Amino acid sequence: MTTRMQRWARIGTGMTALVALCFVSSAGGDEKTALDQIPEAARTALTKLAAGSTITEVEQERKHGATVYEAEWQANGTTHEASVTADGTLLEMEETIALADAPPAVQAAAANHFGADAKVKVERKTIVLYELEGRANGKSHEVLLTPAGKDVHHGRDHGDDDDADDDDDDDDN
Repeated sequence: MTTRMQRWARIGTGMTALVALCFVSSAGGDEKTALDQIPEAARTALTKLAAGSTITEVEQERKHGATVYEAEWQANGTTHEASVTADGTLLEMEETIALADAPPAVQAAAANHFGADAKVKVERKTIVLYELEGRANGKSHEVLLTPAGKDVHHGRDHGDDDDADDDDDDDDN
């Protein structure tokens, strides 16, 4: 496997772990609140994300030990949601889509899991992560972080081998 493929495999593993953490940590504890009752930075961020649409629901919840604010709105006949921290940092966005608008592999997985004729709600999720790349002690390192700074997955130490330069500029030599 090439270094680039290994990198994407690590990112995929990290994303899987993050999604699992999101599902586990978001179970229960949601508390409906009013938009004017949340911190100003969170309110400003959510209002900006809604881009003029009326926010119809706001929830406050605890995820990974932090308070998160989630808002829901309708735009162009589609339900949208976004989650931000108290300081307005975007964590995640969701958009409800038709199954027919999902990639073919997702459609096939839906048929496999629920049956070909089942009604399935599909949400396209955008999860914000930050990848840090750097050198320490003569070795390249990658770290994948949530906006709260939680380490999702450590990249392997690359050392000084031929594949150590994995910065997506195709000059690995």
